[in-house]
Amino acid sequence: MSSSSNGGPPKENHYDSQGNLTRDGNGTTYEPSNGTLNFPMAVGKGWDFHHVRRFTLGTIDVSGHDEIVAFERVQVPAGSFDAYKIVSHGVNVKRLDRLYDAPFTETYWYAPSVKKIIKSDYVLYLNHQALLTRTSELGAFSLAS
Repeated sequence: MSSSSNGGPPKENHYDSQGNLTRDGNGTTYEPSNGTLNFPMAVGKGWDFHHVRRFTLGTIDVSGHDEIVAFERVQVPAGSFDAYKIVSHGVNVKRLDRLYDAPFTETYWYAPSVKKIIKSDYVLYLNHQALLTRTSELGAFSLAS
């Protein structure tokens, strides 16, 4: 699958059979995958995840817990969709030198009709303060026939 950010050129992303990211368009790998989706989905379901993220500047160990908290209608630029709302709590740990532990929260919405996460809100904390916030929304899509 290819995606673009802020009108930039498309970049190819790679996913496993569950739709979890294994390699992004910047060359970062997620081993075994980022673990954001776990099927079948149902409100109240939860799961733990763990992966190693490798990128140009180093390696980060990521672990946490996801829980499906609702099934609701969500509006994004690509339209309005029924979606599972998933809340994630985890921590990024700098590997080898263990320079930091950076907790994060992410809320994301998976729309079965699109077969994709259509929106996400991510907050990374360092020393109990928000260091980075990021929101992503699906702008357009087409399903292969």
